[in-house]
Amino acid sequence: MRILISALWCCVLISPAAFAETQSIFGFVLGEAINLPECSYDGFAGNTKIYDAFPPRTCVQDAAPLRGYANPPRRIVFSKDEMPPIVKNWRMFILESAGRLIGVHFLTDGVDTQELVLNKLTEKYGQATKVDRLPVQNRMGARFQSIEARWKLPGLVVTFTSTLNNLDSGEVFVDLPQASALREAWKASERPRERGL
Repeated sequence: MRILISALWCCVLISPAAFAETQSIFGFVLGEAINLPECSYDGFAGNTKIYDAFPPRTCVQDAAPLRGYANPPRRIVFSKDEMPPIVKNWRMFILESAGRLIGVHFLTDGVDTQELVLNKLTEKYGQATKVDRLPVQNRMGARFQSIEARWKLPGLVVTFTSTLNNLDSGEVFVDLPQASALREAWKASERPRERGL
């Protein structure tokens, strides 16, 4: 009974404004449509638009294939003035369903910015549910700590991996449960079938 009362009291203390704040990333609200102009482009290469590399304002590019996505995502390209300091290459990949944003994915600058990224995510989403610091090293033998963190919040899953295939790139996912489930299903479908001996 105490647990039930505590859970209800906790829900009362979480205001709708606080919930909406955690459901946003860089001003884009999960569950809502993306309302940005299309990025300008100079022409086509076959059927693919050749977008300007550095747009004067934040904009969105058409969907294009991306490894790890069963359906090609659109990309938000930040302008120089609006680029968040934790986003690598000015780009964020968006996962949409029925015209509404259900998840985002962006790259980070790896080990060099991992503490900054972790701090920014902690400021936004509170203490991570789980944080691991794993030993990694470069080809010259220099050792580093790589961060893997996960936040499981009501209606939201945030994951941060500070190093991918190299020390210079990490990634962040901020997903509604629907997007998180889609990503897990795509990942499972990409795994090769194991062969017995």
